[in-house]
Amino acid sequence: LLATMMIPGMMFMVPQFFMICKMGLFGTKWAMFLPHLASVFGVFMLKQFMDTIPDSLLEAAQIDGASEWQVFRVVIIPLSIPIILTLFLLTFLSNWSNFLWQLIVTDFENPLSITLPVGLALFRGQYVSELGLIMSASCFSIVPVAVLFLFAQRYFIEGMTQGAVKE
Repeated sequence: LLATMMIPGMMFMVPQFFMICKMGLFGTKWAMFLPHLASVFGVFMLKQFMDTIPDSLLEAAQIDGASEWQVFRVVIIPLSIPIILTLFLLTFLSNWSNFLWQLIVTDFENPLSITLPVGLALFRGQYVSELGLIMSASCFSIVPVAVLFLFAQRYFIEGMTQGAVKE
């Protein structure tokens, strides 16, 4: 698991591109984020988090008569919301700023498939750059990140206080 995290992500771009083309997703929004949904980093981070959940908490739920599914749904999922949101934010931010992958899978004939980082690069000309447009679009690119952080901030604080169980 850790060995695959040591391989640079650029090594996977060509095989992922061929897979996206074979699935017929080239130039679609699915091509932007589908290869990045299940990452080794996410699996590793979730595994490390699940190891910190005390067994006594799970055993207490089972003693109270909860089935395995109920323990998962009532105990583990609520405790995991902060880590899932953290993984979502990290994945979103890495894909939001991943210029190279977006450039590879963007269909330039369809203007609706051009993402903001690729669109910012289009403002640069060979001899002249539209600095005013680049700066205003850069400020606009911060808005989704700020909104996601403000939405998820409440869950981070709840997660820090929710798992306070002494062994």
